[in-house]
Amino acid sequence: MLYDFIKTKKNEFASLIFLAVCFIIFRDPDLHLAINQYHTIGLDQFFKYVTYFGDGALFPVFVILFLFIKKNQSLKFVFASLLTLLITFVLKEIVFKGVPRPIEYFGAEELHLIEGVKMCHWNSFPSGHSMAAFAMFVLLFLYFKKPVWKNMMLVIAVLAAFSRVYLLQHFMVDVLVGGGIGTWIAYFSDSLGTKALKAYKKRKKKAKKVVISPFGR
Repeated sequence: MLYDFIKTKKNEFASLIFLAVCFIIFRDPDLHLAINQYHTIGLDQFFKYVTYFGDGALFPVFVILFLFIKKNQSLKFVFASLLTLLITFVLKEIVFKGVPRPIEYFGAEELHLIEGVKMCHWNSFPSGHSMAAFAMFVLLFLYFKKPVWKNMMLVIAVLAAFSRVYLLQHFMVDVLVGGGIGTWIAYFSDSLGTKALKAYKKRKKKAKKVVISPFGR
């Protein structure tokens, strides 16, 4: 029976195994220290600015931008922003409140700190920046048709998420889970926005039929 389940759901099962392995590996604090040892002035500056692609303040920018391009896409960003805000608050401020960030866990003396980066000490899990980055750029991934643009969106999301580890704001497991939730938010918002548009068009079409002709009864 278990074999049949694995056989019919092999893709989903493989994904779960992969995520479980990643979770075990990425929650290792030594991995964070190993990553922190590899740094350059160029990378410090690069990740210092790339991290802004995971700033939730970008949501309103995309909402306004798509109002002039494709209103349905703008609605999807509204859904994604609200879900990201809600889930981030519940997980970071209620469920996992007080989880130490790298600088609190290791101590500043063991880490390479980057000048100009304000260090946060608590509420590490999951990464809100990673969640927002994947929610926004996976939505853009679903919007664009050309592979070059799709790949670019994914690269931006991954770099923004990894920047949180490089800048000592999160552990790898925080980023992994945040990115996973952000991806789910993007797909859910995309589906929700599409359904909302269909429902609106259906109501609009029905309203036109209800209009009474002057030659009617």
